[in-house]
Amino acid sequence: MNTNNSVIQELVNQARRQGMIITQPGLTYYDCDRLVHNERLEKCPCVIAHCRNREDVSFWLKGFRKLKGHKVPLSIRSGGHHHEAMCVNDGGVVLSLDQINKVELDENLQHAWVGSGQRLEQVVNTLAYHDRLLPTGGCGTVCVGGLTQGGGWGMSYRYLGLTADKLREVEMVLPNGDIVSLDKDGWTQGTKSPEVNPVDLFWAIRGGGGGNFGVITRFRFELEQPPQCYTSFTLHWGKSARADVARSWVALCQRTDNPKLNTFARMTAVDSDKHDEKNPSFIVGGRFYGTKEECINALSSLTHPHEPELCQYTPHDFSDPDGHRIALMLDAGPAPCGCDGKPLPAQSYALQPGARSKESPSQTCILMPEPHKVSSVIPKADCLDDIVQVAAKLMDSEAEIPGVNMYLSWHGMGGHGTIAPDGGTAYPWRDSPYMLQIQAWWLEENDVDETQVLNWVSKVREGLQDYSRGAFINFADRDLPTEWYYGSSWDRLKKIKAQVDPENLLKFEMGIPPA
Repeated sequence: MNTNNSVIQELVNQARRQGMIITQPGLTYYDCDRLVHNERLEKCPCVIAHCRNREDVSFWLKGFRKLKGHKVPLSIRSGGHHHEAMCVNDGGVVLSLDQINKVELDENLQHAWVGSGQRLEQVVNTLAYHDRLLPTGGCGTVCVGGLTQGGGWGMSYRYLGLTADKLREVEMVLPNGDIVSLDKDGWTQGTKSPEVNPVDLFWAIRGGGGGNFGVITRFRFELEQPPQCYTSFTLHWGKSARADVARSWVALCQRTDNPKLNTFARMTAVDSDKHDEKNPSFIVGGRFYGTKEECINALSSLTHPHEPELCQYTPHDFSDPDGHRIALMLDAGPAPCGCDGKPLPAQSYALQPGARSKESPSQTCILMPEPHKVSSVIPKADCLDDIVQVAAKLMDSEAEIPGVNMYLSWHGMGGHGTIAPDGGTAYPWRDSPYMLQIQAWWLEENDVDETQVLNWVSKVREGLQDYSRGAFINFADRDLPTEWYYGSSWDRLKKIKAQVDPENLLKFEMGIPPA
C-alpha cells in the first residue's frame, strides 16, 4: 500500500505541474469538495482531481495502471447526485468532471456537444437561446454524465424519449487510457482495438449506468425543435379517491396513442380523508405538448367521475428561456394556487415533497446536500393495477416520522419512449407504462431517527417486491442486487464490461462486473 501511496502522490505532483486543480485532505476547501448530494453518506477520498479535458482523464487512468492490483478505489464524478454516493469513495481517487462543461451547437443547430460535468439547467438555458430542445431529467442541478448513461427519464419521456435516445456520439477515455470517439456504427476516432466492439460499447453506455465502461467526457446529442405551445397541469385528490384515481392514471399510462401527454403522480401518507391543499394525498401533474383545451380532454379519464379537489392548467410557449425550463424542469415555474387564489407553498409541484411541516425539505432538486434515501420498482406487466391498492395501504401502514417527507412517486413512462433508436440501447424498461420511486428526505439539523426512516423505505419496497421485476439505476438503492436494475440487458452488459475493462479498474459497489 505504501508503494501505491507513493505512486499516487507522484501522479498528484505531475497533475499539479500540468495545471490541474487537486484537492486533498488538509486543504481548506476539501470538506466542501468531497460532498455529494446525499448528506447522510460522507466519503473521504485522498485525492479529488478536477479534470479539464479528455487528456487529463487519460493521464489519471494510465497512471492508475501502474498501481499493482488496483487496490486504491477510483471513482468518476460528474455532478455528485448518485443517491448511494458511488461517485466518490474512501481513501481513493475521484476524477471530477465539473470543469468539462461546454455546450457547443453546430452551425445548423441540429446537434450539440455537451460536457459531462454540465448541469441540466444550463444545458436547457443554452439551447433555449437557439430555440432547441433536448429531453433531460427533471432536476436542473443534475449533470449530463450520470443522467444520460442511466437512460435519462424526464418531463418529456413520452414526447421526446430518454436523454440517451438522442445520443448520437460520445468522446470518452477507455479504462486503459485510450482516447476514443464512437457512435452506433463504430469508432469515429481513436483505437481500433480488436478486443473492444464499439457497436456493443455504444449500446451499453446508453442505459448501462455511469462509471462502468470508461469515462465519457463529452456527448453529442441530436436536438429537437419545440412545438408552438405546451400546458403544465396540477390535479389534487383526497385520500378517499386516490386509489380509484391511481388506477385510472395507470390505465392512462398504458395508452400509447397520445405521446404529447407526459404525466407523473405523488402519493403521500396522510392521516385524514379531508383534502389538504398544502399536502394532498394524491397529485397528478405533468406537461402536455399542446393547447390547454387538448390537455383537458387528454386528462378527462382522470377528472371523471372523480372530480379533482383542485385543478390548474397553465398554458406556456417557448418564446423565452423560462418557457423551456418550465417545460423540462421540475424545479421551475410557479406553484399552483389554492381555492382561495393564493399560491400554495413552493414544493416543486408535483413530483417533489409535500409541505408536511416547516422542518421538512420543500424540494429535492437541490444544489446543497440533503440527507435522503430512495428506492424504486418497475411493476410486472400483470400487476399494473393490483399494485395500486397495495401501495396505498403501505403508505398508511406506519405513522408519520416528524420532520421527514415520505412519499411514493409514480413516474409515467411508455408511449413514444418505447421506440428505441437505431441499434437499441441497454435501457431495459421501455415496455413499462410507469415506475414507482420510494422517497424519504429530511434536513440534517432535524433530530431524525435515520434507522426508522430506512426501515420505512425497506418496508414499502419489500411490500411492492412481489409485484415488481426491476428497478431504475438512476434511483440507486444499494439494498437491491445490481442485476435487478438491468433486467434482460444484464448478461450482455457483463460481457461488454469484460471486453473494455477486463481488469475491472473501474470497480465500485454497484458497478457491473466483467463476465
